Formats: sequence, structure tokens, C-alpha cells
Amino acid sequence: MERNLLYRIIMIAGILVVALLSLVPTLYYDYADNETKLPQWWTTGALSNLLPQKNLVLGLDLQGGMDLVVSVDVNQAVINELQRNSEDIKEHFTKEQVLYNRIVLNPAMKRIEFEYPDADEMRKGEDRIKRYWQDLVVSEGRDTISPFIRSGRPRKNRFSGGPSTR
Repeated sequence: MERNLLYRIIMIAGILVVALLSLVPTLYYDYADNETKLPQWWTTGALSNLLPQKNLVLGLDLQGGMDLVVSVDVNQAVINELQRNSEDIKEHFTKEQVLYNRIVLNPAMKRIEFEYPDADEMRKGEDRIKRYWQDLVVSEGRDTISPFIRSGRPRKNRFSGGPSTR
């Protein structure tokens, strides 16, 4: 029983010695000047063939890191959101039988323009948009309403079973 314990201790000590010897080149490496600071006897002595010579290669995070800059094109994000809203509204209007002549995305004005055949359909469409797309503001024209995204408000979840919540 004691012999097994002695062999285990010797094996663990040997593994620790090998691990520490493997770390020596890394500990004696000057990353600022990109050169090794190992003693002469380590690199050219009688044991130089047995001793590790290469240091561990550090990743970018340990070498000083890296900068990652991410930017968002806000105008394009607003246009993409309006595009998704217009597709959802078209789908919803078709399903709920709200009649419209055309629905056009106007990216220059950052709005969706709706044209209805009559005032009743316009009110019906306006009510639906106000109810299910609270993040849109509706402004009326002669026979057109133009929803646009409120600035600074996060997108709200819509009702279940209606337009998709992307």
C-alpha cells in the first residue's frame, strides 16, 4: 500500500517538474522586444536538447487585446423596420379584408404610405394600425394615412395571431 502511494507521489512530482520546465521559456520571454531572455546555459548547454526552447504563443487577448468597433446605420435600420411593418400590415389587411389601393414604403420620408378606396376603409385601416402597431404614428392625408416610427420608443409586442413579431 505504501509503495503505491510512493509511486503516485513520484509520478505527480515528475509531471509537475516537466510542467514547470515547459513554462520557463514563456516566463523568460520579453514580449515587448519579441526575444527570449533565457540564460545561456539553457539554450546552448549540454541539456539544451532536452530543455524546451519555445515559449507559449499568447493569443490576442493576452498580447494586449484588440479593438472591435461596431456601428449601426440608424437610417437603414429605420427603413428595414418600416419594410417589415409594411409587409406585416399588408398581410394583416389581406387576412382581415381591409381594402386598400396601394401600400408604398417611402424610404426618403421614412414612412409607409397607404391609399384606400374610400373613407370607411381608411378609418378601418387606421384603427387596425393604431391598435396593433402602437410603435407607429398615423398622420392623415386626403385619402392616405402615413404611419412612421416614433423616435426613441422600443418596439412593442403585437397581439397573438396577427402580424408577426420579429
